[in-house]
Amino acid sequence: MKVIKYSDHLDTAFMIDKDSSSSKLINKMGKLTIVFFLQFLLGACTTLNFNNYTQKLKVSSTPKGADVYYEGEKVGKTPGYIRIRRNRESSLEFKKEGQRLKTHELETAYRWTDSFVMNLIFGAMAPVGWLIDFTTGTGFEYEPLGNVQLGDRKTEKWPEKDWIIAIAPPLSNDVLASDQVASFLEKKLMNTYPEAEVKPYQETKLRFIDYELDEFDMTEVDRETLDDLYYDLGVTHLLTTELVGLDHKSPRALGELKNIYTDEKERDFKVYLDPDVITSIRPDFWDRTTSMLADLVPNSITFDLQANNQFELLFTDGTLIPGTYQASSGFLGEVYKIIGSFGLTSLRPQKVRKRIGLVFRFVPLFQFGFGTINFKSLSAIERTNFDWYKISFGLGPQLGLETHIGYFYFNLTPAYNFSIIDFDIADTDQGDGSVSAGRLIGATEVGYSVFATRRFNLSLFVRTVFASPNIWTTAFENATGTEIELEEARDTFAGISLGFYFPEARTWASQQSRD
Repeated sequence: MKVIKYSDHLDTAFMIDKDSSSSKLINKMGKLTIVFFLQFLLGACTTLNFNNYTQKLKVSSTPKGADVYYEGEKVGKTPGYIRIRRNRESSLEFKKEGQRLKTHELETAYRWTDSFVMNLIFGAMAPVGWLIDFTTGTGFEYEPLGNVQLGDRKTEKWPEKDWIIAIAPPLSNDVLASDQVASFLEKKLMNTYPEAEVKPYQETKLRFIDYELDEFDMTEVDRETLDDLYYDLGVTHLLTTELVGLDHKSPRALGELKNIYTDEKERDFKVYLDPDVITSIRPDFWDRTTSMLADLVPNSITFDLQANNQFELLFTDGTLIPGTYQASSGFLGEVYKIIGSFGLTSLRPQKVRKRIGLVFRFVPLFQFGFGTINFKSLSAIERTNFDWYKISFGLGPQLGLETHIGYFYFNLTPAYNFSIIDFDIADTDQGDGSVSAGRLIGATEVGYSVFATRRFNLSLFVRTVFASPNIWTTAFENATGTEIELEEARDTFAGISLGFYFPEARTWASQQSRD
């Protein structure tokens, strides 16, 4: 058989596309319309979603038990949490029998990350989002109120019977030992404060896992996330501790018990732990392995909206042949061209840290993609469309940078890929064909990720997949009846990924591994 090379078709490499200029213009306008529509839809969802429209506020007063009113409507009671509409200027009224009425003006601040940066992502639609945020007040957030003074007393001692205490997972590099020590601290609190209600740790730890706060220093988590957590826990006090000296003769838990409403420390907490008990609760190899595997459970489903696709085949003589992604006619055809793939992955949770932090972790990959590719620069197959179905799964390292405005990351993922390529040879008697193969591949991705809400995530990415050239070699040979020599197949695309975050999957897996 004759070996066909790209240079054999140099005279046809720059053939004029048979589509008219008007058809190209219509196709481009269709793509721009879809992108503009998606930008408007996503920008509107980001600006007007319920969590942005309202804000949860912690309210407390001295004396406690005051009714809280917002715009003439009762919204809660102190101490507790209320949810009110965001605005540039607002006030709360505190009323309690026997005390004077107190009107508290709320201080506000512009939400640079959630309003300015999030709307900036949507390009041409950014001014619309900024205008909506400013006029509706969703671009502002209320500052913490602090304790509101109603009477003459400056302080008020909370009776122990009104306490509801939760235990935060003790900070430690040994998660399983942390759980065991927390159970010990639960019994210690019940003995120390017999009149208080101590929430069972086995129940409250699931809430911490939901927020992925089971392995982090609580002092480094942003206020809004903590307020959401406290609201879900339904407690008045929180015990935070750190385990030290686990590898020495004097292991201990150090921390503090704090009133979450007044932000006052009730007492320092120092508990010495029996070394024999610590030794007996240290997990074996299997326990540690299952705990690590639980952290690799995917927690997000993603849909990739591809703005720019570039598929290239590298011949052995060093020549690159570009492939063009095609779309069927009509509006839906253009949509299918933009939505290039969907899959499961693991996202970093929405936690804004007080300082920039480096992250190294392993990320799973489960992805399905589809595309129709044409190689018009190669005359032998210029009228052949290749439908490429691909599914990949793998696990690889991720290097990330957490900042105030989002999460920057770089992935390097080895994966197993199974592909099916169907081709239809136009205007010939050769008919249709299909090839399939499974191979190990490599993928790299650079991106920026930010949460629009607690559930919805947006990522800007550039991804390169180094596919196996063997399946394309077979497809070309079957389509042309001629032997070819390919060295590499490379698929590079950039775009926006929409993610739906469901931490419940990791919560369940962590519970199974720890029980």
